[in-house]
Amino acid sequence: MAADLYQKKALGNQNFFSSQYAKEVLHSSLVKGDLVLAKKVVDDLLKYGEVQRGLLGVEIREIDAQFKEEKELDRLDGVYVNVVNKGSAAADAGLKSGDIIIAINKEKVKKVTELQQKIALYRPGQSIDITYVRNKKEYTVKAMLKNKAGTTAIVKRSSEEDFFKKLGATFREATLKEKSKFSMKGGIVVETLKEGKLREAGVKEGFIIISINKRPIYTVKELETVIANSSGGILIEGLYTDGSEGVYAINSK
Repeated sequence: MAADLYQKKALGNQNFFSSQYAKEVLHSSLVKGDLVLAKKVVDDLLKYGEVQRGLLGVEIREIDAQFKEEKELDRLDGVYVNVVNKGSAAADAGLKSGDIIIAINKEKVKKVTELQQKIALYRPGQSIDITYVRNKKEYTVKAMLKNKAGTTAIVKRSSEEDFFKKLGATFREATLKEKSKFSMKGGIVVETLKEGKLREAGVKEGFIIISINKRPIYTVKELETVIANSSGGILIEGLYTDGSEGVYAINSK
């Protein structure tokens, strides 16, 4: 029941899936029955419009028998720290390459996935207790997680809004008359145009967008969703009121 509730909340709001990461994490957590993580994802999207990822900033691996012998370790449990990224939460907390993380907030971790799942429950700016082994001695330190930019600030969903401003256009859905004239099921009309990516690409006012990246577009909401989920180049296809076709490419960045 709880899983269904979170899924309905997410599916009811297409903005939830503005990033592939949000979609994958929510789906994975629901499949695994991890309702705590699923709730965190939904709460993040409702409150911030973006999944908040608290990052420790380490490269890690599991310990198997061969690696244990190679590194002359005395244990198979825990997660081995290969690299501590400069300026990361782990570096600030004093972790070093060769440390073995065995617990987060006093909860044991034996595998990489367990560590990742526990870290995924926290946002940038939140602190966690990390218990690790170094030279056969246990230590516990507090680490304040950071975002992908290397700060402890909450990530605001401004990039999508900024991008639509950069397009420099307003849109409306094609009228019944326009759709009938060109035998279209739908389309989005570029109603007004000012300086921005569309004008730079050569688009003119009145252009009717038929598809984005080969996907048919019927509503303004679909246009926003498809563009928000695009990365790299965006291929825009359509036609003008005189019947001439237009194909344009813009960058999503």
